[in-house]
Amino acid sequence: ITKIGPRKGDNAPMAVIEVLTEKDN
Repeated sequence: ITKIGPRKGDNAPMAVIEVLTEKDN
């Protein structure tokens, strides 16, 4: 999950969004 975001700082919020998107798919 943490590898999704390009930046380690803004990586946490982006990871959460990616997880929600994956669950919808």
